[in-house]
Amino acid sequence: MFTNRLLIPSLVLLAAALPAAAQDMVTLKDGKTESGRVKSADYDGLVVESKGSAKTLEWGTIASIEYKDRPEEYDGGKESYAAGKWDEALAAFDKLKSDAKLRAPIRQEAFYLAARCQLGKANWDAAITALDATRKEFPKSRYLMEIGEGYVMAFTAKKDFVGAQKALDTMSNDAVAAGVPGGFSATISMLSGRLLEDQGKIPEAAAKYGVAEKASGVSLVVQQEARLGQARCLSKQNKHTEAEAMFRKLTGEDASNAVLAGAWNGIGDLWRGDAKASGKSEAEQAEKLLDAAFAYMRGVVQYGPGPGESMREYRRSLEGAMVCYQNLQQIEKNAEKKQAYLRRYQERKAALDQEFPAGR
Repeated sequence: MFTNRLLIPSLVLLAAALPAAAQDMVTLKDGKTESGRVKSADYDGLVVESKGSAKTLEWGTIASIEYKDRPEEYDGGKESYAAGKWDEALAAFDKLKSDAKLRAPIRQEAFYLAARCQLGKANWDAAITALDATRKEFPKSRYLMEIGEGYVMAFTAKKDFVGAQKALDTMSNDAVAAGVPGGFSATISMLSGRLLEDQGKIPEAAAKYGVAEKASGVSLVVQQEARLGQARCLSKQNKHTEAEAMFRKLTGEDASNAVLAGAWNGIGDLWRGDAKASGKSEAEQAEKLLDAAFAYMRGVVQYGPGPGESMREYRRSLEGAMVCYQNLQQIEKNAEKKQAYLRRYQERKAALDQEFPAGR
């Protein structure tokens, strides 16, 4: 076979001149990084390919993901989303959703965050439709748990608890058909517990949380969410000592911001309740209320949600701190401190009104 030797050096130079595929950067919670090409972002982990080999990273180990060849609309949409500019964010995400050639991990985020925008706007029916679309397009989505939370939020707002459970049951069946790992059934149990808790069915909710915690193959994230739910149920059953012990244990674990904020919110609830106990002097009430306010504020300044993460505990943190500062302002005698507490109350209320205009 004839080979043009003069052509070989030219081909080598051409190959060297071609840009290598952009390398995504994954930052882990331990400070280490993984670079490569993100191939998929599914419920059971993030698959990163580097030098011809693929590695699956568990979501609980990941702090952040930076896609190197992302479109401008991706960054713009996320900035608008973080600022609560739902319509601007939706416009960006809808454009990304319509691009069938866009990389699947980025397109998946566009679908999911578009649904979160509808939740933020309190467009419950549109949100449910958008959540359905995300699952249809990405049946093994990394956001399956968050999608379930979205269903619970939207249907609960509509007072359609039957519809919420039906949506969770459909999710469970579809997950089995798509080959999602068996541990996902624990996620459904945890979300069903939350739905029951929102209806005030505390013993039934506690039972569901217990099933989720002990299920085979359950992820650490879901297990911790289930334990958090059990602690809330204990608190609502006036088993305060047991509840606080569970909350405190969770605050010392390597957990998601939602779980850590939720645990501190639970402690804040207990301390705020203790401040109202009969027989306490105003000074004792003030001390407990201030402790409770600081506990709630951890969910605002220390364990706030990232883009696309559940806002449930963040809202509870803002609301709990607001009520504490309002109560402190009412019982404080010192004029300067009274004014400071009033200002903090107004700041929390303004944040609630801005970020949760629909009262969610």
